[in-house]
Amino acid sequence: SPEAALLGTGNTCPSDVPHILASIDTVPFSRREPTNCGGPNGGWCNYRDDFPRVDVFNKIAERCTYYPGKPDALATLNAELQLIAQLPPDHRTVYLANAADLYLRLGDKKAAAAIVQTGFEVAASLFAQDSKSTGLQGLPKAVWPSAEVYRRMISLGVNANFDKTRAVVEAISDSELRELERVMMARSLLGIPVRSHIVFYATGSSMMGHSEPGYDEF
Repeated sequence: SPEAALLGTGNTCPSDVPHILASIDTVPFSRREPTNCGGPNGGWCNYRDDFPRVDVFNKIAERCTYYPGKPDALATLNAELQLIAQLPPDHRTVYLANAADLYLRLGDKKAAAAIVQTGFEVAASLFAQDSKSTGLQGLPKAVWPSAEVYRRMISLGVNANFDKTRAVVEAISDSELRELERVMMARSLLGIPVRSHIVFYATGSSMMGHSEPGYDEF
C-alpha cells in the first residue's frame, strides 16, 4: 500500500520524517475496507471507513514519541491535527484522544489541553445526536458513544488542565450525563489507569474494550 511504502519497516522514529510529511499526498485520505464478506462467491460485504493518511501521521507520531524523536513527533502531530479537523465527527475523537495522549507524554500539557477542549466540543455534538437516536432510546446513557467520548477526554483532561476539565463537566446540561462524567473525573484523579467499557451504537452493534493509560512514569 502507499502508506506501507512511506512507513517502511521497524518501530523506531524514521530518519526521514520531513520527507514522509512532504510525500503524504501519495496516500489516499480515505478508503472503504471490507471487514467480512459472505454469500455465494462473497456476494456481500460489510465495510468500514479507514483514513490511511491520518493513520500514517499517527503511527509516525507514536514511533517518534516512544523511541525519542521529540521534534519529529511534534511536527507530525501538528500536521496530523490539520487532517483530523477534516474527518467526520464520529471518526475524529479517536485521533484527537491519541494526539492529546502523545502530547502529554511529550510534556506539552498546553497542546494536550487544547485538543481535549476540541474533543469536548465534538462530544457535546455527538451527545445531541445520540439524544435523538431511536436506536439508543431505552439504553442507559452510560453506554452511549458520546458518553464514552466524554470519559476518554476527561481522563486526558485532568492530566492536561484539571480546572478547564472540571468546568466542562460541571457545564454539562444533562444531569444524568453530568453525574456519569463526575464519576470518570474522580476515577482519573484517583489514578486508576485501566477500566473496562462497553458502548452501544444506534445500529444495534456494540463494542467492549479496556482503556486509559497512566502518566506517572512519563
